[in-house]
Amino acid sequence: QGVVLSAIMVLLFGGLLFKQGLTNTILLMSISMAMIAIGGTELKKMLCVGLVYAVIGGGVVFAKFMSEGDSKAKGDEIATTEQALTTDKRHGTWQARLDRFFSDVPKYEEEITAKNRQEMYSYMAQANGGVFGVFPGNSRETARLPLAFSDYIFSIIIEDLGFVGGVGLLILYLWLLARAGIIAKKCHRAFPVLLVMGMAVMIVLQALFHMAITTGTFPVSGQPLPLISKGGTSIIVTSIAIGAMLSVSRTAVQNGNRQEVKEELNSLPEELRAENPVQL
Repeated sequence: QGVVLSAIMVLLFGGLLFKQGLTNTILLMSISMAMIAIGGTELKKMLCVGLVYAVIGGGVVFAKFMSEGDSKAKGDEIATTEQALTTDKRHGTWQARLDRFFSDVPKYEEEITAKNRQEMYSYMAQANGGVFGVFPGNSRETARLPLAFSDYIFSIIIEDLGFVGGVGLLILYLWLLARAGIIAKKCHRAFPVLLVMGMAVMIVLQALFHMAITTGTFPVSGQPLPLISKGGTSIIVTSIAIGAMLSVSRTAVQNGNRQEVKEELNSLPEELRAENPVQL
């Protein structure tokens, strides 16, 4: 029942996020699938949830493309309203990004235009960084790369510190996830485990999405790099997540004797008495 309710909530919020950004919707669903796996859900249930996500998500995207194509063909008057124009513009942006991502033309042969200059200058920055980088402060592309301080900060990090610096940053994020796993292993109850792992998975997956987009593994989309990209909201949310992780590490990990653990268990509400799923 809990898995079903969680999947429904994810689909609800995913529907709200869909118009604002497809990447955020995929990120939300990826986090939910990771948490379902960490929670010890049976493989059959996980596959069912993933199948539901895929079917509903694919159906929504297909219906969106078909409806907008029909509206253009029929010259629907609604398409002249400001809302429809905004939706059309967003749809055109997605389509253009996907077309560039799946294009057979090598990146070095593409002409730099207003639509692809972000990704092209990002690739130039990474190529200029090489293996060891040009040293911090000597970046060549910072001045002309749009959003170099937020959505494409990883490319500037690679230009400054090189491939070695990029891999080092990736290891730091994965280390954060590993440390969260160590904390979760020491917890007695399921709730602090899911809390600390949920916060860590959210941060690390967002970082991986940013790196994948910047390096061209995923289609272009705006996704900040946690704790590094400029942005007040991102910093606040990430700081809250780290604060929750520190709270769990300070209180829920305290090792006591069996009597203390039993007293702690008896003091918790029934719904919070589940065993630690990572120790099963």
